[in-house]
Amino acid sequence: MGAVDLSVAPGSPVPSPEPTAASAAAGMIEAAVGDHPEARRNFGYQPALDGLRGVAVSLVLVFHAGFSWMTGGYVGVSVFFTLSGYLITSLALHEWQRSGRVDVVAFYSRRVRRLLPASLICIAGVVVAAHLGAFDGITNVRRDMWAAVAQMYNWVALAGGEDYATQMARVAGQRAPLDHYWSLAIEEQFYWIWPLALLVVLRARPARRIGVVAALATAFTISTIIIAAVAGDGATYLATPARLPEILSGALLAVVLFHRRPGASVRSGRGAPGLALAGLAVIGWAAITWPARSGPAYDGWLPAFSLASVAVIAGLQVPSPVRAALSWGPLVALGRISYGVYLFHWPVFTLVDERLIDTSRVVLFGVRLAVTITIAVVSFRVLEMPIRRGRGIGYGRGAAAWRRTFDVAGASCIAVAIVVASVPDRDGSYTYVADETVAAVAIPPVAPDAVLPPVSRRAVRVMVVGDSTAYALGSGMIQYAFDHPGQMQVSSAAAVGCGLNMTGELPDSQFRDACLEVNRGLVGSVERLRPDVVVAMVTMSDIEDRRWSDAEGLLAITDPRFADRLFDAYALLTAAFVGAGAGDVVWVMPPIPRFYAVGEGAWAVDPERFAAYRRVLDRLAAWSDRAAVADVPAWIDERGERPDTDDGLHWTLDGAIDVTEEFLGPLIREVAEAREATESPTAPSPSSG
Repeated sequence: MGAVDLSVAPGSPVPSPEPTAASAAAGMIEAAVGDHPEARRNFGYQPALDGLRGVAVSLVLVFHAGFSWMTGGYVGVSVFFTLSGYLITSLALHEWQRSGRVDVVAFYSRRVRRLLPASLICIAGVVVAAHLGAFDGITNVRRDMWAAVAQMYNWVALAGGEDYATQMARVAGQRAPLDHYWSLAIEEQFYWIWPLALLVVLRARPARRIGVVAALATAFTISTIIIAAVAGDGATYLATPARLPEILSGALLAVVLFHRRPGASVRSGRGAPGLALAGLAVIGWAAITWPARSGPAYDGWLPAFSLASVAVIAGLQVPSPVRAALSWGPLVALGRISYGVYLFHWPVFTLVDERLIDTSRVVLFGVRLAVTITIAVVSFRVLEMPIRRGRGIGYGRGAAAWRRTFDVAGASCIAVAIVVASVPDRDGSYTYVADETVAAVAIPPVAPDAVLPPVSRRAVRVMVVGDSTAYALGSGMIQYAFDHPGQMQVSSAAAVGCGLNMTGELPDSQFRDACLEVNRGLVGSVERLRPDVVVAMVTMSDIEDRRWSDAEGLLAITDPRFADRLFDAYALLTAAFVGAGAGDVVWVMPPIPRFYAVGEGAWAVDPERFAAYRRVLDRLAAWSDRAAVADVPAWIDERGERPDTDDGLHWTLDGAIDVTEEFLGPLIREVAEAREATESPTAPSPSSG
């Protein structure tokens, strides 16, 4: 596809637009900006727009640094979207004004040379870090890299969802190193489509072009509202149609200013400073007050928010104190390298964290910022600018140059994609046991009236229940049973993400429905299998803050009300298991996870929470002689070494085998034989007293 000649002459007069909502908005902008000579159709370099870029990337940097007063700093990405829509559309319009055509292939070539080299270098750096083991706790790293190369990260993230392993990695302070590529993917998808759409827009009469772009922006705004209502917050934040209104609002501003009527009502543009100042105030307010993982951004309000960015950009079209402030040298310099800063900051932040540098958040942020800016400056001067200026791929002009650009770009993407195939990866599961192994040691069902031989003369029948840590433990127990015939028969009903307390509600109930279904079937499984011992283990879900009523709000396990309700839930479950045919229930006291959780994840390693959980389990053992506690932390202290984990939380297969062989296996047999040797009294009814 080459340059396309448009049928409308660029110099034709522009009649007054028809009275529509779009023209009313255009009139407001005209009234503020006026007919100042600098605001007419000149489109040279505007330092203040780079200053606005600097503001936007600063919001993102502070937000990602985890400062509690910047919970909504992600709105900086929205500012980038709107500014990109404005600049790209303005460049295309002024190209058409100069030459009477829009060279679509040249546009694509410029975008490729502008964005791709640094992007591939960033991915290559992450590949090297992954081979060095930097992201061993993160799932689907390889998939994410391919998605970043293909400019489809947002859609892959939506399709894959956020699995439990990803959530746990986030709690542990670990982040996927390319998560920020979702926004780059949306912009790149827009860049592929928008030049072709402009060919249609520019064929319309000048009076209708504003209306056409306004209609597009309105249509995608409606799609955002529908997506928010139907598909939920994830799609509202990540899906391209839901984010296009922010980009199109900038494009609409470009068309409005390009076709502004001569003789606007406020010729001096004295309304511009107020417009820009108001827009900046709204951006700052949202950055400070909007919540991080919920709220307006996830409910479909970002199209409306983009009007604040539009106000700032429009207000910067004429001289004013606001424009002077945003033209401040250091801010402009930051804006010029903002692409590289955004691109490299997230991998740097994931690598240079509290585990590497044990210092205050402010000092850590300073170190991260210094490393990020250094890499961005080197990238800008050594890689990005030389390629953009023609030194390297795409040197020269014409079809041969564009072809060379696309050939080199395509080959580079393929090469990086091939290298990505070598990256070590995790799929989010915690089991490494073959199906044949699981089947070989599974507890065989028995009839309700069947009489089993004494435990001393057969394998102990063990059923494992609980969350993902129980799932990992169960894998080790199954492998141990397979390697030591006649010792144990093991069946696992543990489920990833599922605790054993189904009362109240967790703040994030993503797994609630699935967990309810799993837990409803536990008593039936016990009745069918009649295990000698049920091993119950929960590390995370049952100590997380939980809500029972709006009046109480979220309660911590250190609150006596929470502890009493957890005890009641566990006591009822213990009685139900025993009543269904289980011999005993061994409740595993888990060790505190070994990872550096800060901020929102600090609860996961809070010693006071684990101490409160231990008290609940001790009460349970005192309440019924059919309940026992396996004190893993005490065993670890005596052993002097923690079992192996990949992520500080879930035992590896070898680690779980060690726990089984050295501690849990002997304890389980001891409990089963002790019960068989003595007549157990009937378990009392559970109560909080």
